Amino acid sequence: MHCRFRIEQHPTKDSLDRGKVKAAEWFVEDQRKEGFEYVGRFGFILNPKPFVPVVPVTLDTPKHLTARQMLSGVIQGNKYRANEFAGVQTVPLLGESEYWEYDISAVFVHRTILTERPDPHEEQI
Repeated sequence: MHCRFRIEQHPTKDSLDRGKVKAAEWFVEDQRKEGFEYVGRFGFILNPKPFVPVVPVTLDTPKHLTARQMLSGVIQGNKYRANEFAGVQTVPLLGESEYWEYDISAVFVHRTILTERPDPHEEQI
């Protein structure tokens, strides 16, 4: 599994190591809460290349109308256009960013087999 942590740009080796240790502790604790166990013999691997931090956004699932549902609106003169998609972000260049993100990876195991179930809004589609 992978985890990213944010740190000031151009970190020293010591501050990067401290950030890695702190992020690793949080990572192990968060995964423990989800039922995963950290496999220590593999350790943590730090990707040496920094990334521009990206703020996660929640995308709304657009409501799709069928032709039958639009029929009465079309008769009344309504125009149905594609929804504006706001899922694109402009991010600064790495050198212009105030913070950088680094990626650490580790091996975790779970004692049960996990299966994915669709969310309620996905079942309706």
